[in-house]
Amino acid sequence: MGTSEKALLIVNFLIRGNIMTLGYKKLFASLVLAGVAGLSSMSANAATFAATATPEGYEIDYTTSTTSFNDLWSFNVVAPASIVASISGTSTSAFSFTKFDLVKLIGGVYTTVVTGDVGNLTAKISFGGLEADDLGGDYFIRVAGLGKGNYTGTITVSAVPEAETYVMMLAGVGLMGFVARRRKSAYAAA
Repeated sequence: MGTSEKALLIVNFLIRGNIMTLGYKKLFASLVLAGVAGLSSMSANAATFAATATPEGYEIDYTTSTTSFNDLWSFNVVAPASIVASISGTSTSAFSFTKFDLVKLIGGVYTTVVTGDVGNLTAKISFGGLEADDLGGDYFIRVAGLGKGNYTGTITVSAVPEAETYVMMLAGVGLMGFVARRRKSAYAAA
């Protein structure tokens, strides 16, 4: 059942259940339907771009042409990995980020995996950041905001060592300790 159908069921329940007076029923119904239409159009109007691959991860660079934007930047991560992403934007007029999130397409729906932090330094300068660990697959960075301007960002992907790597490292440290102890005993005996 889609979002529109759920909204209609709620409206019908409220109207038939006489929970709301008649004047408010019509107003509430129109507000719910307008909200559903707005949410549907928001995901449908998102522009999708491919992030540019670099040796460290990915880069994004875009100049907005409208007063509001909702962009998705696609990239791929080989698990296990750690993702650190940052973004900054500038403009000669008012400019701000409203979202900077890590998103994955699950069952045809863009689902937020990690919510990033956004801030506005001044009316013309904005920034954002996020971190995520132990991920793999196709992901998107959602950049949404208000104002015409330019934004750039980086997505750094670092490999997370697997458990076997830690075991080998600890075995090596133990072996070095054993050798050092034997040498110390040999010097003490001589």
